[in-house]
Amino acid sequence: MATIAASLPLPPRRRLKPLAHWQDRLASGLLFAASIVLTAFLLAPLATILVKSTQDKSGAFVGLQLFSEYVQSPALRVGLPADCLRVL
Repeated sequence: MATIAASLPLPPRRRLKPLAHWQDRLASGLLFAASIVLTAFLLAPLATILVKSTQDKSGAFVGLQLFSEYVQSPALRVGLPADCLRVL
């Protein structure tokens, strides 16, 4: 019996193509659109903050000058260790 089954040719395998239901496609599209909108709502304020951080009070571009003034300020040297200890 085993020899008969082993000698019979196997039927050709049909390639099964997974079908995507229209609801699956709609859900994927809505999820993609929602992720784009949420990314835009996250990145737009962040970009605005970064642009404003390189401008002075009158709106002129000063680059990283404000950051260097902040790092060199004595208030940062006093406050930073206290904040680090408070976090711990």
